[in-house]
Amino acid sequence: MARIPTLFRASAGRPSGLLGSLLSRKVPQVAVAYVTLCWGVLQFVDWLSERYALAPALTDFFFYLVVLLTPSVLTVAYFRGGDEPHWTWVEKIGVPVNLAVAGAVLWLNFQGQELGSINQTVTLQDSSGRTVERQVPKSAFRKRLALFFFENTSGDPKLDWLQQGIPIVLATDLSQDLYLGLQDSYNLVDRIRRAGFSYRDVLALGLERQIAKYQRLDYIVTGTVTKTGDRFSVRVDLYETERVKRLARRTYQGTNLFELVDDMSVQLKRDLDVPAQHIDSIADFPVAEVLTRSLTALEHFTLARNFADFDGNYPAALQQFDQATAADPSFATAYLEQIESSLLAAKIDQAERHYEKGQQYAFKLIERYQFFLRTWIWLKGQPEEALQAIEKWVALYPDDLQAHRRLAVHYMNTAQQDRAIATFQRILELDPETSGHLLQMGLLERQNGRYAEALRLFEQFGNREERRSTAYENMADTYRLQGQFEQARSLYQQSLALDDNNTGAQLGLASLASSTGEFAGALEFNRLALANSRTSDQKENAYANLLTHYSLRHQWQKVVPLIPQFLTTNNGLINSLLNQAFILDSYVLVGQQDMAFAALKRMQAQVGSSPLLATFVQMGYLRVYLALEDAARAEPLIPQIEATLHRYSLDQLIDAIELERRRGGVAELRKDYKQALQFYQRHLKRNPTDAESHADIGRCYRLLGDPANAKASLAKALQVIPALPEAHYELAEIALAEGDRSTALKEIQYTLKVLEGADQSDKLLIKAKALSGRLISPTPAVQ
Repeated sequence: MARIPTLFRASAGRPSGLLGSLLSRKVPQVAVAYVTLCWGVLQFVDWLSERYALAPALTDFFFYLVVLLTPSVLTVAYFRGGDEPHWTWVEKIGVPVNLAVAGAVLWLNFQGQELGSINQTVTLQDSSGRTVERQVPKSAFRKRLALFFFENTSGDPKLDWLQQGIPIVLATDLSQDLYLGLQDSYNLVDRIRRAGFSYRDVLALGLERQIAKYQRLDYIVTGTVTKTGDRFSVRVDLYETERVKRLARRTYQGTNLFELVDDMSVQLKRDLDVPAQHIDSIADFPVAEVLTRSLTALEHFTLARNFADFDGNYPAALQQFDQATAADPSFATAYLEQIESSLLAAKIDQAERHYEKGQQYAFKLIERYQFFLRTWIWLKGQPEEALQAIEKWVALYPDDLQAHRRLAVHYMNTAQQDRAIATFQRILELDPETSGHLLQMGLLERQNGRYAEALRLFEQFGNREERRSTAYENMADTYRLQGQFEQARSLYQQSLALDDNNTGAQLGLASLASSTGEFAGALEFNRLALANSRTSDQKENAYANLLTHYSLRHQWQKVVPLIPQFLTTNNGLINSLLNQAFILDSYVLVGQQDMAFAALKRMQAQVGSSPLLATFVQMGYLRVYLALEDAARAEPLIPQIEATLHRYSLDQLIDAIELERRRGGVAELRKDYKQALQFYQRHLKRNPTDAESHADIGRCYRLLGDPANAKASLAKALQVIPALPEAHYELAEIALAEGDRSTALKEIQYTLKVLEGADQSDKLLIKAKALSGRLISPTPAVQ
């Protein structure tokens, strides 16, 4: 049995007591040696972390380890320094217990933390098919920032542009480092406008935190700016989003704003604990070399961004961009921004010119943005070259999330939804914190008719409380499109309970009410959504929903007055032209075909010589001719529209304008119901959420003498839109043909109820009244 040692023992000629025992066993010497060794190890680990870009937590891990192992080291030193030949019970029990406690503490403190390299190796193929390996930052080490506008504290309104101008310069400088995931106020414009604010307002820190949390950004950067004479004074504040703890406050003063920003960006990285080795090793151009040296050019550029991104005033933005490039003809970033503003202003020829000027000065863009510029070559009808630029961008910068997003957008534009979903999934693998892409993935899955997967993605998107209202809204939309109205209604209500100003949920309830024949409730929800709409997108959706409601009831006289209001909410002239083309047939349906053709002439004058914009005019003519039942003029337009959209790789637009369905309409006008059926089925395959196509298919089956398939298709249409009058009319025709006058009368009466208030000249209303008259009139007696 192990003997308990005597700790206090007198010994002749040696120090007595505990101190003497420790000295005799050389415990102090061991302790000093241990501390010295551990200090050296910690210094070495810290050097390794800096030199080889290892996780900063690695140094903390070793510090915890050496402190936690101290009891075991001292225990072993004490007993092994004495006369005991064997391990004592104190050692046998104490050391294992200490090791267990140390392991538990380390596990609790470092569970889930990366302790290795901050980088990872990814393998992919470049555009030529070669296998490429690149080192990219691990997701855990990316610093995700929300960079908000600064506050002008000078009292001089002429300096207000610096509130946005300095963050623009800082964002440009920081964008050279892929270690940082940065979103500035222009990226966050939708959340800012939804809150009722613009670039003119100074945002409260609480709102900035709310927006940053929604976007899953870990840090907030904001600040102030003033100017005395030629001297700028800029204060930069860095906050941690979750705790709203200020991590740093720095003030920079000087006469050269661009050099101040260079200093800001480096210090900001240090304050974010970005490894020094990483800061020193990356290419970091002075910001004046990749933006502009001219304050005048920067001021006009800033005003242009405000007009474009916040106000949607693209003509005004283009004027400011022109002044920016006049002040600095080599301002490549301004040319790059001008391309999109010109496109949205429906000035394709100008967009092409700005593209050429941007290419001329592309050397003033960081390399990633040179690829971004190259992707705009699709405007010249060269989408293959645009795709090659994106693929090369992804290959050379596999950690650049913007490159992957651009690739996903290309796949969406070309109607390759599965590839787009896979690309978004790749982004999530690179950085799981970019979970906002789950929402887009869910929308694509729903578009493909994969409702269960869409619901799973929406639910995953809503894991965080600040996103739950949006998640419930999209889940409700998904249930509504399946005809599961009670589940949809419940989720819409839950969404509004979390955010009573969620116009998307209010419009969802309006659509649900319209679909189920609750027309008064639908109008009330539409009115509420329109009143709560703060952004142009919200207003556009509200008017579009109202137009859909009146169109369902064939109340074209109520549709036409809303058209101008609807078009003014569109984002830029190009979207206004596109939406106008979609809706011009309403003038024909209300008996005002002259107004439709006059609008088409005005559109023709606005589009100039652009083949792409000319296609929008052709879309308008196609809709008008079909409404006039002029198959001869409508039919040749379809292949022309399709060819142009293919040329620009806008296959998604082919589906959006329902080109296959229009082919079916032409075939029906020619009474070729078999071919019409094939076109409608092809359209439905590409657009599985389009319930009205089931009614088209059902009508063709009836006209082909196939009532069983007709009723099956009409049932599918009514499952999603129970109030669809076309479907009820077709069921009435089928029931009458089968001798079931009771069912026919029931169906036609419901049809007329939905069409109450419809234009008296409406063709469906005229047919429904005629059928109702035949059913109500007494059947002649058989002689």
